[in-house]
Amino acid sequence: MEQAFRSYPYQLFTCVAPGLQTLTVLQHNEILLPFVRAPTFANLREVTIHLDDGLFLRDKSDSNAGWPEPSDPNNWGVGSPPAADDLAADPPFPALTRLRLVNPGTPMGVRLSLWPRVAPHVQTLEIIAEKQVPSQLMDHAPGPEDFRELRP
Repeated sequence: MEQAFRSYPYQLFTCVAPGLQTLTVLQHNEILLPFVRAPTFANLREVTIHLDDGLFLRDKSDSNAGWPEPSDPNNWGVGSPPAADDLAADPPFPALTRLRLVNPGTPMGVRLSLWPRVAPHVQTLEIIAEKQVPSQLMDHAPGPEDFRELRP
């Protein structure tokens, strides 16, 4: 059952990725979504992620943030996280122009610096928080030099 649950997001993304233009990921703050080595979302323009981006990105430092150990294959849905250089060579979100992070948690802050590699054409980055934005998130926030097309 658990392995089947991990494969469902991959199957869904494989079906919808070619034509998808907008994606919103909502999740409960106590349920870890499995990592999915996503197909290329060639036409995706806008993504909104609530709480955590671990469905698409994982980093070795995630285990320090209270999440499962990234080297344990049981923690991955389908595929294992690619190296940062591989992300830059073949970004899964090549057309993404708007990235919205809602109530981002600490693990997402660690991975925020990876977003320019997976979505190199982001023009708008919104961080929306009910409370104060975690300082760790801001410490890793990409700037205009990372998102070359980011608009002020």
